[in-house]
Amino acid sequence: MSHSIRKQEQGLASSTDLGQLSDAIELSDLLAVRDRQTQEAISANDFIEGVLTRCAPDAEVKAVKLLGRKSLAEVLVKVDQKTWHQAMIRLVKRAIRVSPPGGTVELLLGSQQDGSLVFTVRDNGQASDLGDLETRLTALSTQNFDFETTSLVLELDLQIIKQTVENYGGRFLFQNMPGQGNVCALWLPANVVKIIPLEQIA
Repeated sequence: MSHSIRKQEQGLASSTDLGQLSDAIELSDLLAVRDRQTQEAISANDFIEGVLTRCAPDAEVKAVKLLGRKSLAEVLVKVDQKTWHQAMIRLVKRAIRVSPPGGTVELLLGSQQDGSLVFTVRDNGQASDLGDLETRLTALSTQNFDFETTSLVLELDLQIIKQTVENYGGRFLFQNMPGQGNVCALWLPANVVKIIPLEQIA
């Protein structure tokens, strides 16, 4: 192996390590703030537009079709703009990664009868192992999450997404459909959602 190749590999490893460290710090911060994040009412449709724009280059490289479906009504969510935006970007980028070239990733927004709201991401990639997902996500059920000894440090996207939505009393939901792909959703309770019906919008 040439010196230049070894140097490139070392650079890639360092980049991966830095990414994992950054993710670990982000998750630690989310666990620390929990109920103390800055919250402001922001348009859910704006979140969708921002996520589609940010993830479009990844979809183009993978030749994945990226779709977004907004709400006709004005829907506001009371969350921290930065952390919520990042969580949605992580979820969509993960869907793009698992989708085959030529596949489709769709970001949907749906209100529920109880006033709650769901951001849903659908892909047609290979079905994820729900048992494996459960194992990784249960690591957040304890305050004593150990970043140094747990193997979960190798993939923190799901933990970060889950903790972000739980900081607002919400839930991270997922379902796989053999032969059809995966569905992941961020559910927010009604107390952080305000829906203005279409007929009330000037």
